[in-house]
Amino acid sequence: MYKKLNRLLQSSLKSDSSASVVSALDRLSARVEALEEENRQLKENLAQFQRTKLDLRTSIDELIQVQKLSETITATLNLDAILASLAESSRQVVEYEVCGVFLFKPDNSDLEALYVDPPSEEFKDRVHFQWEEGILDWVIEQSRISVFPDIQVSPVGCQKERNFIVAPLSLKEKNLGVFVLYTDRPKDAFTNQDMTLLSILTDQTAIAIENSRLYEQLEQANQRLKRSQSQLIQSEKMAAVGQLANGMAHEINNPLQIILSKVQLLLIDFEKMPELVEGLKLIEENTVRIARITKALLDFADHNSARSEKAPLDINSLIQKVASLVTYQLKCSGIKLIIETEEGKTYHQDESWGRICPGRFHGHW
Repeated sequence: MYKKLNRLLQSSLKSDSSASVVSALDRLSARVEALEEENRQLKENLAQFQRTKLDLRTSIDELIQVQKLSETITATLNLDAILASLAESSRQVVEYEVCGVFLFKPDNSDLEALYVDPPSEEFKDRVHFQWEEGILDWVIEQSRISVFPDIQVSPVGCQKERNFIVAPLSLKEKNLGVFVLYTDRPKDAFTNQDMTLLSILTDQTAIAIENSRLYEQLEQANQRLKRSQSQLIQSEKMAAVGQLANGMAHEINNPLQIILSKVQLLLIDFEKMPELVEGLKLIEENTVRIARITKALLDFADHNSARSEKAPLDINSLIQKVASLVTYQLKCSGIKLIIETEEGKTYHQDESWGRICPGRFHGHW
């Protein structure tokens, strides 16, 4: 437009042949062209600034979204909650039909389905097929998310496409497993943004899974420690009871020996006096009974002593000793105790002596 105006002015002033006017118009035309170029550059810079601003805003929104999704995944140490959060967060990035988390077994010989949403045995079989074909191994080696078709339902020329999205779950050089999504979204429809978001989610999930495992191991170790402490306390209590029983048994046993010796001497001196002998024998029998109970207390004290060493235990002998300690309680309750051993021997509790004698009689409780 400015050039056309310049030509018209030049033609109108041609008759004057004024070189100064033509020169002024040339300078004016050049200035106008410079201003037009500067205006174009400003418009381009403004458009570029708007695009940069929009990209920055989009990136900020993506970062906020990723932060919220990551916080959802890492907010708990419960493994089921972690995997459910991963599935929900992934759906906000890519619509899928089924998703699942598959972890390696301890010997890395196979994959174990840890979580599938919604539950689908067919999906597990297809993922296992991909494992057997070596496709999942290749994805893990590449250490990046990959998209590949389900060749079992997506043959060449088929209009209905189905794709697997496989993301490795890795921590440094430790491979935990894979996160697999099954979708009808075409492969070309996935963007770098989708892949980046899924990659961030799976990385956060791998960390959360490992933390959950470590927490579970710590909790198990803590429970074992508590059980060990409880057993140690109980052992100390039993040792204290054993020491007390040991002291009591010795204090009782000494006067019993004196009483038994005197009774046996009196039986010799008064053997011709039946009425007196009957009373003395009754004293002797009960003294022997007390001595036997005292011996059982001593055996109990030795068994529960903190200084005692571990050794093979004769279970039959232990049962007999325990039975002798509860003789009075069983007798008062009208109970006759019969013990049968693996060797085929049968023992019964003697009511008057409180001892176990082999083969006296057979019966039931």
